[in-house]
Amino acid sequence: MATDNTLLTKKESIFASNNTTATYINSFISVALMFGFGFLPPVGSITPLGMRVAGIFLGMIWGWLTVALHWPSVLGLIALGTSGYASVTSVFASGFGHTNVMLVLFMMIFAGILNSSGAVKSLADKLVSLKIAKGKPWVLSFLLCLAMFVLSCMISLIPAILIMWTMLYGICDVYGFKKGEKWPMLMIVGIVLSGSMAFQLFPFKSLSMIMLGSYTELSGLTINYFMYFVWMLITDWVVIGGYLLLCRFVFRPDVSKITNSQMHIESKETVTPYQKFILVYFLVVVCMLLFPSIMPKEWAVTQVLNNLGTVGTTALAVFFMVFLNLKMGKPLKQMVDGNIDWNSYFLLAGAMVISKAIESEETGIKQFISDTMSPLLAGKSVLVFSILLLLTACIVTNFCNNLATGIIFTPIAYTLCMTNPNVNSQALMMVLITVCSCALATPAGSLPAALIYGNKEWVPGRNALKYGLICVGLDLIIMYIVGLPLANVMFH
Repeated sequence: MATDNTLLTKKESIFASNNTTATYINSFISVALMFGFGFLPPVGSITPLGMRVAGIFLGMIWGWLTVALHWPSVLGLIALGTSGYASVTSVFASGFGHTNVMLVLFMMIFAGILNSSGAVKSLADKLVSLKIAKGKPWVLSFLLCLAMFVLSCMISLIPAILIMWTMLYGICDVYGFKKGEKWPMLMIVGIVLSGSMAFQLFPFKSLSMIMLGSYTELSGLTINYFMYFVWMLITDWVVIGGYLLLCRFVFRPDVSKITNSQMHIESKETVTPYQKFILVYFLVVVCMLLFPSIMPKEWAVTQVLNNLGTVGTTALAVFFMVFLNLKMGKPLKQMVDGNIDWNSYFLLAGAMVISKAIESEETGIKQFISDTMSPLLAGKSVLVFSILLLLTACIVTNFCNNLATGIIFTPIAYTLCMTNPNVNSQALMMVLITVCSCALATPAGSLPAALIYGNKEWVPGRNALKYGLICVGLDLIIMYIVGLPLANVMFH
């Protein structure tokens, strides 16, 4: 009997699963949509192939929103390869061999190298401990947001948030702030907001890469990377600055503990020569990626970098780090372990292929969206058109995964832009990326929002919802007032 019990335990451990009944139901719905939707009769301009592609797309979206990001992407590619659109081999080659997919993979590896070095944490610590913040609470608040901004540009968002929160807790201990007090609570939210804004600063991160890649597949147009960077930098800091102004003049927390204190936060971090090298190396790589967008095309350096492309440049950067094998560095595996977001990698591979399939004239899906939505938006001004689209995207992204939201709204936005010749599709796409990335109102919207909701000791009661909604509303208003007009000037 003892032997039988042991065997039973082994069997149970082998087949044990944390999946709930809802997970199995949603998985079944996802698979059913992928392989069953195509048997329905065509609707409007959608062809039989289009019905199969639409079903695969809906199944992937359902899986992404309710179950996981990885297996719906892989199964969606298999389904697309058996739909008559293309072979399974070519579909997988198009997905995982796509420029944007490879670029994101190498950028995640590079971020792992940065993170493992400790360079960005040391840099953030130095920023926060600057003497200009002594006795000046709002200078300190700005430096906290700036440090988070820098951190989020270089490494993954979640580790950056946890690093900065730990730093904030230490500052609160120094000045005597308690859990639940207003200033620390506002800074916890402000740190997450700054990180969410900064995470899209470079067009090489997951959400921006997904949406830009999908836009390029749909339109054949490529948004200038340098102009993207400049626009994002300006609008990001208008949003962050707006939040800090609200904190200072509207929310008005008691910051007398900082004002009346003669203490100064001393940096405990020492930037090593290796860390300095890593930071300089990172800046050089970023400049190399942006260089072709701003320099004359006839220059030899520009031509070399254009031939390398973004994938070649980032791959070369990783290669040199491994090749140099610096004394204080770690083996590549140790540096990247835990820093590669495989969920985003698989999702991006699936998104690139399904976006192209939706756009294909053979499916008729693009024409169907245009025929359906055009009457609703006919005669609407550019402003009303933009407000309706961005408001809808803003609501959806705060209840669904923002990566999935970006995938859903990119083809819709572009197709609708084609029905209104007065709308600048590039400008609208820029604003849409920012709106989709600011998902702080509900824990379902993004993992950063979930972290705020989970931090009940420092953000008690309904304050997570309150300040999350304020952040989202602020972002949306600034995008209408500043972001969209500026994008219309910068992008043509």
